[in-house]
Order: sequence, then C-alpha cells, then structure tokens
Amino acid sequence: MKSTKDLLEKTFPGCFFYADEVKENFKKPCFFIGIISTSRPQTKEFTEKEVTIYVTYYPKDSNRKQSHYMDVFEKIFTAVGRGIHVNDRFLHVDAVSDDTAGEDNDILRVSINITYLEAIDRSSEETTTDTLDEVAMETKIKEL
Repeated sequence: MKSTKDLLEKTFPGCFFYADEVKENFKKPCFFIGIISTSRPQTKEFTEKEVTIYVTYYPKDSNRKQSHYMDVFEKIFTAVGRGIHVNDRFLHVDAVSDDTAGEDNDILRVSINITYLEAIDRSSEETTTDTLDEVAMETKIKEL
C-alpha cells in the first residue's frame, strides 16, 4: 500500500491520501487505498500470493465527469501499469481495471491485480521425517 501511495503522490500532487478506514471529514480531491490478498500453497517452498489494491478516487465537485475519470485512470495505469517496487522486489502488475460507484456514479474505483511467488521460511521448522536417499525402479514393457 505504501509503495502504491508513494507512486500516486508523485502522479497526483495536491491530492489527499487516506487509508480505507477513514469514512468522513476527508478533503477532496482524494484517494483511498485498500488491499485484499489471497495466498495459495504451491510447493513446500513457495506460496502464490494474489494481491488486489483498490484505489478509490473522489474528485472535486467541478470534476465529476467521465472524461476526468478517464484521465485519472490513464495516469494511474501509466504509474503502476508495468509494476510496483516494494522494498527490494519489483512486482509485475497483471491487470488494472476501473469502474464507477455511488448514487451518481461519481466515484472512480481502480483495481490493481498483482500475482507473485513468495518463499516460505522453513528455517525454524524441525524435520520429523526421513528423507529419501536413493530410488530404484524397474520397468517391464509388454509387447502386443
């Protein structure tokens, strides 16, 4: 979230940024940033992580029009479209999509989807099973 916020602050100077928990008394134009993640075990050593970053944009009242929302979406896509640097990693973005919400469809919502693999730290686990040293296999081919 912090990396996304940093990118958007550079792209949209003068805007305010809030965590998704803020519900009232916010200044416009502003962005709310939230995140949802899913983890799927892949192997004993790796987990696949899928992260969706939600960016919700509230414009000034004078900019509540579709053309403005399209410009904002394009700027967000340009800023994050190839990927996001997070600490010492570069996470590739799978997709960026948008829609509008609110009674008057005057709130822009942008979803940024990222999928990556993460190593599982097993250094603190004790091995409780024997490991396999050698395997012998015999095959027979039956001719017809």
